[in-house]
Amino acid sequence: SFWPIILTELFRVIEHVFTEAPADGSDDLALLLSACKFLDLLLVLQTQEFQIQQWMFITDTIDAVYRPEDWTPESLLDQLAEMVTNLPEHKTSDGKSKSLQMVSYAVEAEFNAPSTLRRPFLGFVKQIGSIKDLLDFFSRISMVSYESIYGLGAVDWDAVEKGLMAEMFQGGVEEVADGTS
Repeated sequence: SFWPIILTELFRVIEHVFTEAPADGSDDLALLLSACKFLDLLLVLQTQEFQIQQWMFITDTIDAVYRPEDWTPESLLDQLAEMVTNLPEHKTSDGKSKSLQMVSYAVEAEFNAPSTLRRPFLGFVKQIGSIKDLLDFFSRISMVSYESIYGLGAVDWDAVEKGLMAEMFQGGVEEVADGTS
């Protein structure tokens, strides 16, 4: 079984962010995005091997939805959400926040999609410019995962397949959705 190696490396990549946040546009940021996309897929698929370990990465109890007053994050992604929230905003020369709007839009659209099906939220995100671009994912994945599992949501296999095809063949979202790739 490769699970001990996979989980150790996934944990290592995410935990490294706490000691040294990846610089905007760096290879470490791309590695973090890949780790988050893999974790996102694992949370959707809910394989038996991963379910017993997911508590390290997300809050998988009712606390994910109804947080007690004295709640402190224990899982890695909940801790990352707090850390990233407290990072200073990067500003451009004109004083505006620097962020990839397409990433925020893609993640927001997936989190708000009216569906009972479980689907990856980062499935079509190709790159991010800053760790702040993952804040919605870090902040909401525990709650959304908990609600979809206990709401008996089935896996949206079509969305999983399209996301994997887009990732493997580097096609755009439109190409994969239209079947023209």
